[in-house]
Amino acid sequence: MESGRIEEALKVMFKVRNEAEEEVIKKEKEVKKLSTWPKQLAEDTKKWEGLWEGEFGKKVLQHQSNKLAENTTVVTEMNSNIQYCKQMISFKRMSQQRLAEQSRELYKNCQHELNRVQREISWLKDQVAEWKLKTVQNELIVEKMKVDLENTNMTLLDKRAMVEEMKADLEEQRRQRFLAELHHKGHNIMKEL
Repeated sequence: MESGRIEEALKVMFKVRNEAEEEVIKKEKEVKKLSTWPKQLAEDTKKWEGLWEGEFGKKVLQHQSNKLAENTTVVTEMNSNIQYCKQMISFKRMSQQRLAEQSRELYKNCQHELNRVQREISWLKDQVAEWKLKTVQNELIVEKMKVDLENTNMTLLDKRAMVEEMKADLEEQRRQRFLAELHHKGHNIMKEL
């Protein structure tokens, strides 16, 4: 029964550990995905910056001076988007760090809990072994007591038989004495007659 509870506890702990490992793997994959798209976005942003700051941008601005205000707005929006992207990259990096720290902490806690359960299981196994030993010792004591009781009963029966024999001997002696007295009295009566 104890071993069943121990096996049940082991199954629960292995399940918890496996779930924690799956969660860590899942978080690591999410972190990798999060770490790749900000780089791509930064590269695209640099390309656009390069285009607008290069010859092509100057020619476009020169040839379309009537759209200067519109282009200025676009550049401002692009700069704003760049700033936003930089902030997002920074935020994602911090999120990635937090996820990595949480994953490490979760793994550490699960490992600590697993070690605690393994120590408890080891202690329980020791207790079970000790109980089994005490049970065997108690069974031996009971068997010895049964043998002693049987010997005592045999001795008691022998002593009762001896007592009965002695009673029978005493009874026989009384009867013999009584008969001897009776015979003697009878003999005396016969003499007197």
